[in-house]
Amino acid sequence: MLAINPAAGPLAPGDQRGHILGLRVDDLDAVLDHLATAGITTDGDLLEWEGGRHARIRDPEGNRVELYEELPMAPDSPYRTHDHYP
Repeated sequence: MLAINPAAGPLAPGDQRGHILGLRVDDLDAVLDHLATAGITTDGDLLEWEGGRHARIRDPEGNRVELYEELPMAPDSPYRTHDHYP
């Protein structure tokens, strides 16, 4: 069970207080396209780095949700910290 308690008041876009739920997805672009059809947009810019891509959205109550797509990394990457990376 996962419980997220509501914030004391509405959180403005870009507000960094509170908790964030992170979900790993296989295809971030496809997930964002699907969410856009339901009127859900990202909360800020898409973040990209060597090991992955992140997008943040908000649920209907204003809680932050981070969607993360893991990308293959070079074997000698300083960001490579786990053996499960492709």
